Amino acid sequence: YAALLCTDAAGRVIAATNPDLVGRDYSSRKWFRNAAAGRNTLRGPRFSSVFNRRVVEIATPIFDPEQPSAVIGGLLGVYEWRHAL
Repeated sequence: YAALLCTDAAGRVIAATNPDLVGRDYSSRKWFRNAAAGRNTLRGPRFSSVFNRRVVEIATPIFDPEQPSAVIGGLLGVYEWRHAL
């Protein structure tokens, strides 16, 4: 993978493989909006200017284990396209 990150229910990064991402707001990103609505997202391959290569993004909601219908965050994995093949 190129990066993994986890958000809270508001879209703020609470954990990431790159510590510089912690605290950033991802609430306006399409993958997060899908995750907040309980949907998975698969995007790519596409060129990422952040990673300077083609990537695939896979995102999923994180459900509350005590209240399975409630989304408490989102998980995004960014994978290098050439390695995904």
